[in-house]
Amino acid sequence: IEEMITERDAEVMQHLRDIEVVPNTEDEGEGFSLKFSFDANEYFTETELVKQFFVKDDMGESVITKTTETKVSWKSDEKNVTVSTVTKKQKSKSKAGATRFVTKTEPCESFFQMFVETEDSEDAEQWYSLADTIKCKIVPLAVDYYTGEAPDGASDIDDEEDEEGYDDEEDDEESEDEAPM
Repeated sequence: IEEMITERDAEVMQHLRDIEVVPNTEDEGEGFSLKFSFDANEYFTETELVKQFFVKDDMGESVITKTTETKVSWKSDEKNVTVSTVTKKQKSKSKAGATRFVTKTEPCESFFQMFVETEDSEDAEQWYSLADTIKCKIVPLAVDYYTGEAPDGASDIDDEEDEEGYDDEEDDEESEDEAPM
């Protein structure tokens, strides 16, 4: 998930204290919520941000039916890490050719985009994939990450490549050639 967290996000994440996975109730249906608990901070007013995923099983694959999220109340535009301020030079349409500067905010990459409501199914799937990684790989190993004993993720990739390219027959041939000691 490192690639999903920008430098600006990292400053906010210094205030993160806990991540909890909460299964949906029977009334809510299949799915889960991620609850991020933060210390009071200078970025937003909430101390808890929640992203909830509602899913259904479609022939062995989880399909997102709906998401809900805590709306983040940023304390100021300067503290909002989900947008960047862009100043553009704009020429006047008159013949005088005067220029002016227009400042506007545009969405930017940020982990906290997870808490921005979206109707885009691709965005929802991307956030679900990230949430599932947090649920299945990060939360269960939280103590190991805290102590620095957790795998760095590279070993997961190496293990997958070994499984795909592993040939049992080749290994058996090598062991037959070796004489027992």
